Amino acid sequence: MYCFCYEAYGFCVFHKVIKQSWLKLGFPWFYGYNILRGLDVLTKLGYVKDERLNDAVEILLQKRQNNETWILESTPIGRMQTNIEAKGKPSKWITLLALRILKRLSLVKSRL
Repeated sequence: MYCFCYEAYGFCVFHKVIKQSWLKLGFPWFYGYNILRGLDVLTKLGYVKDERLNDAVEILLQKRQNNETWILESTPIGRMQTNIEAKGKPSKWITLLALRILKRLSLVKSRL
């Protein structure tokens, strides 16, 4: 599994296989993909020193708000019995995931 995830990410980055929807931070994930999910998986697997992550990390950092939160940009509205958070508003879940990723990358000191 380690090799497959890493190689798939490497292929996408090398060949610039990027969909605009991958750049929107969303939660819950279901079957979808975005850079937050990719960074979460790869950093959990220990790939924290790979330069190919830099573009995705830079996008994640650019999306951080002045109050140290991230906005929910995409959510499966109407596919669940209730909406977890409001689209377009600061998201506790996105912020938690982003801070965990940045902590694994040693880019933030956190109390997580």
